[in-house]
Amino acid sequence: MAVNCKIDSISIYINNEYKGKLTNSFLPLSQMPNETDSNVTLLELPVGNYSYSAKIAGCSNNKWVGTITITETECNKINLNYSTSKP
Repeated sequence: MAVNCKIDSISIYINNEYKGKLTNSFLPLSQMPNETDSNVTLLELPVGNYSYSAKIAGCSNNKWVGTITITETECNKINLNYSTSKP
């Protein structure tokens, strides 16, 4: 997961379990970061379906929620764009 807005931090949850946080943002949108960048949280999960949420700390209570399917052969990326977050 990666975020493209200036924020305090974003807490990451998978199936309602805290998994880590993002503390750096990246801009512009055209430059999705690599998995090794400091503004990426890399999670290794078993194959399956998961729910995720990402909650902004600081000046906003916005969050993202969704589902993701993990397969054996893919690296899934979720881009957290501030304009798509919900209060």
